[in-house]
Amino acid sequence: MNVVTRAIRQSAVVRGLLRPEARHLVLSSVASASTPCRAYATPSTTTPASNRLDQLVQALKSSEDVSSIHHSYTILAAEARKANGVPSTLTSSGDQDSILPVLQSLAESGKPDDIRVIEQIISDLYPLLNIAPSKNLYTSILQFLVDGGHVRQAHNFLLKIPDLSAQITPDLDQVHIVLDSCNDLPTFNSLVGYMRSMKMVPTSQTFSTIFHVRSRLAKLQKETPSIKEISALISGCVRQGLTYDPAVVDMIYDIFAASGRYSQASAILDIYQSILNSQKSKTDGDSSNGDKDERTFAELPIQPRHIPEAQEYFPMTYADVQTMLTQQSCRSPKATYSLALTNSLTSGRIEDAIQIYAEAIKAGIKPLESLLSPFLKVLTRDSSSEEYFDKAIATTRQLADTVVPIPSGSSQPLPGRPYGPGLSIYHGLIRALCDAPNTDSYTTIINELLDEMKVRGLPTNTSSHASAKVILDLRRTRDFVKTEDVYHQYRPLLNEYGYLAILKEYCRIAFSGDLEVPIVTEFFSIVQDMRLAKVPITNAVYNTFLHAVGVTGTRIKHTGQLKRLIDSTRRVHDFLTLDASITPDATLWNQLMNTYQRLGCFAEACRLWEVMYLTGRFDQISINIMLDACGFMGNLRVARSMLTKLEKARINLDLRNWNTWVECLCRTGRFEEAIDVVLVKIRQNGYEPDLQSVRVLLKFARKLPMQGANVVRARVEEGLPNLWRRLPQELKNP
Repeated sequence: MNVVTRAIRQSAVVRGLLRPEARHLVLSSVASASTPCRAYATPSTTTPASNRLDQLVQALKSSEDVSSIHHSYTILAAEARKANGVPSTLTSSGDQDSILPVLQSLAESGKPDDIRVIEQIISDLYPLLNIAPSKNLYTSILQFLVDGGHVRQAHNFLLKIPDLSAQITPDLDQVHIVLDSCNDLPTFNSLVGYMRSMKMVPTSQTFSTIFHVRSRLAKLQKETPSIKEISALISGCVRQGLTYDPAVVDMIYDIFAASGRYSQASAILDIYQSILNSQKSKTDGDSSNGDKDERTFAELPIQPRHIPEAQEYFPMTYADVQTMLTQQSCRSPKATYSLALTNSLTSGRIEDAIQIYAEAIKAGIKPLESLLSPFLKVLTRDSSSEEYFDKAIATTRQLADTVVPIPSGSSQPLPGRPYGPGLSIYHGLIRALCDAPNTDSYTTIINELLDEMKVRGLPTNTSSHASAKVILDLRRTRDFVKTEDVYHQYRPLLNEYGYLAILKEYCRIAFSGDLEVPIVTEFFSIVQDMRLAKVPITNAVYNTFLHAVGVTGTRIKHTGQLKRLIDSTRRVHDFLTLDASITPDATLWNQLMNTYQRLGCFAEACRLWEVMYLTGRFDQISINIMLDACGFMGNLRVARSMLTKLEKARINLDLRNWNTWVECLCRTGRFEEAIDVVLVKIRQNGYEPDLQSVRVLLKFARKLPMQGANVVRARVEEGLPNLWRRLPQELKNP
């Protein structure tokens, strides 16, 4: 509590010293620790040389295309060498990132000469102008290279960063940018090796990215890698900290299963398990986390074994199963049902999967965990689907009823007897039920499942079990203070996922009903416990709180409560910029910006957007959020300024962005311009208007007088006859 309060007071002092429009820019630089803070002062006198230099810098910044950038830079570089040591007003104005759009334009082009100019500006011109390049600048250049499709150039530039700036070395986020867009195997192998040689500490995101990209490359090149290659990749990742991760399991399996090589897919998962077991035996006793055995390979997708014909036929329905059993008597019924269930789940055919599973039970197939686990995973994927939850619960009980519990004191199942629902089954179901919206319906069932685990001799010293106990007590007391005893009892068992589940439940209860809106301090007291326990604090932690604030802000009417929400959001913003242990990604910045606009803090949303734009940490969703905010505030000036800046930086809008711009124009009454965007500009930018484009126009046209609404309908019908025919009748009618 004291740590949180101290951080808040420090951030308040910083806010008081900074102008509002500059506050988050400076805080962002503090968070990245990329450049030292400087005190800027305007020189009292200027020399002709410095004036000339500034004029040339302005000319470079105003260059409209790559050719003029080359020309302007050549003149500026020559003049800068002559004026070496002469003070420049540029370097005293805090405008060290003003050349960033120029570098972005060169990066987007990606030609060798353009990359060379980028390197020269950073290594030669920046020192002459007394400008220190920041990590954010390198990140932005890498992002623009990747966005322009120049992945190999981005890879080469990444490796050159230490040569361009001796004080800066590439960080993990920059490697992720290049790795995630990798489209060839040599670059992929080089990046994986580079992370190891630079002794970077990978995160769960790193491992997910590695195997996702390797799976994508296999599909892209239409070449299935060897078992030996993927085994070596897994082994290297495990040595660097990879543990059991269901997402990684799916990706590894898909490397081979995507081309129908199910036997190899099964084999590689066995190898993954073997490597994990080997690593665990080396490090046994080093971990104090009681949850280390929680995620077992029972959560893996179905692994059809000894099925050489699998790649020739892909059953997905019960009719397919019947055909295979009739025509291919050599195939075992269990393997056939497993394969059919896998394929139906993979293709999203849940109803077929339900029927196949039910028929397998009728056919006398014992519901072993290997058959049940992926089925339950799909059933509980959507937390709002009560029907599927009920099926998942009933199926688990069905499996439990067919298997005698392990005798008390035994740690292993009896020989020849199926084990029944294991730890992964119960944990997966309990986690899903804890996250379900209808908490009243499932609280009793969660308690029953926890009791069943104990009866069946399953471990209770796991993070999932501990977080469920805390969540249930929170629901009983509806007050975190009253739950602190239970929380402190189970806190030593919590891992990252357990803490996050408790934080979500805390927000759900604290922000619901007529309860007082909580201050941010209580939430971050739990986060501080995570920090003390050395549990990773990820973007998801901050995102959880901001999402709850944003949702609550749309329904709160009381001025006092709304003000507390705004204050809490600003404090979270300060934590984000002051916490050097976390690097917010575009998703988290988007959530913060969206929360600001939901709370009516348009100015804060605009300032945050400027920071995101300058650092290159934005995406198409960021653009949508700002256009939405401008539309609700009726501020077309800011929206137009943003779009102009994006156009100059040659950042293309996608169709969703154009549709949001149409909505923004309609909200502000600019129907003529909105129609022009739908009928002309969207097509000029390489897209075709869709039903959403037309729906937005016609929805807002209903608010116009009858004559105006008819004009809009007539223009749409004339300009987009094919879309007009597909519209529902209620939109066509006045």
